[in-house]
Amino acid sequence: MAFLDEVAEQPAVLRELIEFYGRREGRALLTNARTLAGVSPRSYVFTGMGTSEHAPHAVADRLADAASVPVIIRDAGELLHYGLRSVNFHDAVFAVSQSGESIETRKVVESLKGHPRLIAITNNPESTMARLARANLPLLAGTEASISTKTYSNTLALLALLPEALTGREITATLGALEGVAGQMESWVGTRAAEARAAAEFLRGAATLTFVARGPSMAAARQAALTFQEGVHLHTSALTGGAFRHGPMEMIGPDSYAVFFADSSPAGDLVRRMAAETASLGARVVLFSAKPAESAKTITVLLIPCPEPLIFPLACSVAQELMLEQMARDRGLVAGAFRRSGKITTTE
Repeated sequence: MAFLDEVAEQPAVLRELIEFYGRREGRALLTNARTLAGVSPRSYVFTGMGTSEHAPHAVADRLADAASVPVIIRDAGELLHYGLRSVNFHDAVFAVSQSGESIETRKVVESLKGHPRLIAITNNPESTMARLARANLPLLAGTEASISTKTYSNTLALLALLPEALTGREITATLGALEGVAGQMESWVGTRAAEARAAAEFLRGAATLTFVARGPSMAAARQAALTFQEGVHLHTSALTGGAFRHGPMEMIGPDSYAVFFADSSPAGDLVRRMAAETASLGARVVLFSAKPAESAKTITVLLIPCPEPLIFPLACSVAQELMLEQMARDRGLVAGAFRRSGKITTTE
């Protein structure tokens, strides 16, 4: 299936996830995950690779605040070789892998087999990880052959339910917010697609591309940095707003290209101001903004009207994927076509 076809399917599979976890069966799985994790584990540990490592950044702070429990996010390859001794039975471990077979994350799960608080989040309930974990939370994203799109957005959506689900609170409001995002996704696939293509054209000359965000939006920045490497073959980086200020700002000029993600929070206001400052130095800037902001000669604004910072990365997903596809096309590439490896990484 072509990359754009999978992008277009995102609203439908998101609604499948919303419907499932709104019903008794899905709610029962979330309740079981809460029971397994425990009321007050020593920590919540999220581990995965690529998209599966990036997505938990959207929910980490909210979950830590809601549960008063530290949240740790680990690259599964690093955890496997350097960190497994630090994990004990008092930690609730969430192993995230779309396929359930990614080599590093699968080996982590195999090493922790028998851990009483081991929970998998996968798109394949028959996978090795789903079978070895104490519970599996399904992503319900359907078949995906290209760069992560449906599995990325459904991972974000499922994770957005965890702060309430793991602390015994009602998830109905979050499900409603996710339904609103599904509607936004449809508008990007349809009436707003030209805006994303125009933003791609604005960045056409980029040799390198920096993605900047704060808080939950770092999930979007990290995912974009990864997928633009995969799909557009650009050198990219993902930086927090603070990290961007502490050094990289010194090299900004007319040959610089950057994408900023600014949610509705006060920290998002800082990102908006930084985007405008970067553009004033001559850089070409695309700003994904939850609040209205002015476009100018060197800055293009994509308005993403999402009041909830936690799900802002999800609301940005289709627009950033449409940008990726257009930029790949402009470079004579087919977005989602793998050259060096396959959809599932089987070699460390």
